[in-house]
Amino acid sequence: MRCSELTAGAAALVVLLTYGVREVDAATIPITAVVSDRGFDVFPWDGMGASVFANPSVVAIATPPIGTLMSSEERTAVEFPLGAIPAGSIIDSVSLRLSPVGAGLNIGLGAGEASEVHGYLGDGAIQVADLNDSMLVGSIVGPTANGDLLVVLSPNWLQGLVDSSAAFGGLMFKGVPGAIFVAYSFDSAFVGVPVDERPTLIVEQHAGAVVPEPSTVSLLATGFALAAFRRTRRARCHWPKQ
Repeated sequence: MRCSELTAGAAALVVLLTYGVREVDAATIPITAVVSDRGFDVFPWDGMGASVFANPSVVAIATPPIGTLMSSEERTAVEFPLGAIPAGSIIDSVSLRLSPVGAGLNIGLGAGEASEVHGYLGDGAIQVADLNDSMLVGSIVGPTANGDLLVVLSPNWLQGLVDSSAAFGGLMFKGVPGAIFVAYSFDSAFVGVPVDERPTLIVEQHAGAVVPEPSTVSLLATGFALAAFRRTRRARCHWPKQ
């Protein structure tokens, strides 16, 4: 076998091993919340929830100013099914779309008011534990304009859930305590709310690297090596004797 043939064969094998790893085109996946609820805490600012209202038709956040006596805090949680995200996906970005309650309005977050968005592992139902402080994944700062609000979230939260094959992902909203009262609301995941107005995740993702199976690569490499050995041996048998 000539040196050039061996080189070409080796190069082909390298191409197979190197460029056999490929990525599928990116895709955008919208995911609508399936459940939402708010809860009540008689001890505000402590990072904990105390009870759930079991009233999915309303989502609201209310955080009293620090130092206020005889007050309470309200938080909201929403959850999203993750079955539409293919296993092994790489999450490039995540945004959350919130719609105001009523057309032409905003969610009610005014100047000087801010809110945190916390991410957690959901289970398809809002519980007290879901209203506790968890992983901070985004924030909302007022004043908010009229119409839908798009909130950029950290993709790490969703990536962790996808990697662990979680069925639901949850987001909890709380006002940032400060010198002024923080309150706002947005359309819920209640059955009476139009689907396109419910909280919606907009997920940009692409499939992970697709690598040829080790058995396939092994067979191809073994076949190439065996062919090269036979040709080399055959060529030696026909070399003129010195």
